Amino acid sequence: MNSKDEHFFKKYFPEGSILYCYELWNRYKIQFTVTKPRKSVYGNYRYFHGIHRITVNGDLKPPAFLVTFLHEVAHLEVQEKYGRAHKPHGREWQDCFRNLLLPMIEAGIFEPETGQALLNHIQNPKSTSCSDPELHKLLSHKDQEAFEGEMSVQELPPGSQFVYDGRTFLLRSKMRTRYDCLELKTGRIFRFMGLARVRILDAERQAITTDSEPSKRPVHQMAPGEIFLLHGRKFSMVEKRRTRFLVSEVETGKQFLVDQHALAESLPA
Repeated sequence: MNSKDEHFFKKYFPEGSILYCYELWNRYKIQFTVTKPRKSVYGNYRYFHGIHRITVNGDLKPPAFLVTFLHEVAHLEVQEKYGRAHKPHGREWQDCFRNLLLPMIEAGIFEPETGQALLNHIQNPKSTSCSDPELHKLLSHKDQEAFEGEMSVQELPPGSQFVYDGRTFLLRSKMRTRYDCLELKTGRIFRFMGLARVRILDAERQAITTDSEPSKRPVHQMAPGEIFLLHGRKFSMVEKRRTRFLVSEVETGKQFLVDQHALAESLPA
């Protein structure tokens, strides 16, 4: 390892993992790039014209940087062994990721709490550490207090409202790989990745963590003109629009499209 490479690996990887990761980088001739922070992903792997390309966000703490790098190297090894005949995070990838990460856990590279969380995680690895809330908190570059009221989009039921990048959205439905969301202020439709971390409004968090009451029923069961309570606000049913329903907020008169499966509480007219 020359001094330039040593400086690079020491900057991003935890002490004790540098030689291990350098050897992986050198063995597979990885085109490795440290990128600016990305909100939807920590890292990325691409195989193009015989070249293995890996990117990792540069704002990650060293333990998270290491886990993300090994996550992407696992994709590389699956590509080397199986080509394209595999699922992105199927059994082949899970086995490779487990085999790559376990030596680092056993070597004591991580703090005990993080190491234990990783041991639990690799029993059934998910597509990303973001899918494991406790592990995500331990690895994140954010302060632990920043996670209060925060969830991933895939954890929310249809009809939930959340704040992302200072804007408020309504989760409408799941698409094939993303989630269809309505920005309430503009009425524009956005598609979120399921792992995107969002801030839940207080009323939303209470609704999510509390069992549904017997008086609640799906919006599609509401009759035109019926008054109901949804996420702490009063609405009246206007009409059906394909798979969603147009509703009017009683207090403001503003109209919104609501997912047909959103649970609402009937109120007297």
